[in-house]
Amino acid sequence: MTLEDFYFISQILAALGIMASLIFVGLQVRQSTRQAKADAAQAVHDNFAKWYLSFSEHPHLSEIGIKGLAGLDNLTPQETMHFITSILAVLSYTQSAFYKWREGDLDDELWRSWERSSLSYLDTKGGKELWALRTYAFTPEFVDYVEANLLNTPLPEGARPWVENQGAAGPQKAKVTP
Repeated sequence: MTLEDFYFISQILAALGIMASLIFVGLQVRQSTRQAKADAAQAVHDNFAKWYLSFSEHPHLSEIGIKGLAGLDNLTPQETMHFITSILAVLSYTQSAFYKWREGDLDDELWRSWERSSLSYLDTKGGKELWALRTYAFTPEFVDYVEANLLNTPLPEGARPWVENQGAAGPQKAKVTP
């Protein structure tokens, strides 16, 4: 074997090493992308779970939520503040999930489940009233999406809003739907 043969063999081995490195990097990027999507989904779930748990841990918030979803006029000024901040919190979580979904970091099916959940409280008298009062707190893109895809969409079959208002009698007639 000549020196030139060793040179060509070393070049072939170097090229194979580079190709193996590129394949390894590609696999690492793919795994990292999967992990980023899983982390995004977990963050979305954690945010919504914390919001739901706040109602089970603080029964007075449930009462305010029931009254507020039946209509903002059912609330005292202090209750109005609690209701607005609570719904704005979950809408902020929804907006965050919306952008994760738009960027491809949140699976379509998972986004649709949170979208339907949001619709269940936006499709109430109080939810619609709150949205009309506080759209300025959200990005124009999210507002456009909500107004085009949530507020003008009926609840999916079998789904019900959080509260069904049973008439003008006010919060005593508001009925929580299971």
